[in-house]
Amino acid sequence: MEGCKLYDRIIDKRNIYAAIYGMESYVFDKGLLDTKEPVMAYDPAIDSDEQIAKNDLELYYLLADKYNIPLLETVLYACQQKLNEILSDPEKLFKTRVYFKLKNYENGKLSFRPLHTARLIDMICMVCILNGLMFDDDYASGSRKISDLAKLIPHNFYGNIPSTNVQYLFHRWQNKYKEYSDNVIDHCRKYQQNHAYLSEVCLDIKNFFPSISPEWLYSYIIKKIRNTYPLAELI
Repeated sequence: MEGCKLYDRIIDKRNIYAAIYGMESYVFDKGLLDTKEPVMAYDPAIDSDEQIAKNDLELYYLLADKYNIPLLETVLYACQQKLNEILSDPEKLFKTRVYFKLKNYENGKLSFRPLHTARLIDMICMVCILNGLMFDDDYASGSRKISDLAKLIPHNFYGNIPSTNVQYLFHRWQNKYKEYSDNVIDHCRKYQQNHAYLSEVCLDIKNFFPSISPEWLYSYIIKKIRNTYPLAELI
């Protein structure tokens, strides 16, 4: 992908900074951040890697200062290197870890919700790629718009909705859940009064997200964005 339009958008320092700026909105559980391994990054001044933080949790708090220019320059460069490595070599993948959070206890059985995490710089890089697909950023005017791909999200979906406020990757789920609940209650009251419907049916698709095929989703995204980016650039 090196040299193509999408690649350039993803590794742009302004895109990486936007991913750092909204970091607090997608690192949902700081307790899952690595607290053992030091964070190493290349320092051109000494032409070698140096430790920039004791661990990911410390780096997370250090990056809360969005005007710490020396640290930001180091992290920006580290992210560019990681993105270039991932996007230029099909054999390279982000390393993730999975934890299981207790979800439910029913009929004598425990069920768990898998929580995935990664090193902090890797997570920032993942968001950089996501930004390139979800948004059309105009750096000249300082504006962010939803991409054509993100516009495919149904109007009545209340899950993770991309936010044009760069402080948040998605709209806050608490606000969207309240909006969804209020909408359901309003419709129930309306139907009780006009008797348009006499019954209410609640459906929940079991294991919906685990059943989604990543291969199908990838093919779907490629198909939808091939008008924006030539297919040759996406292979």
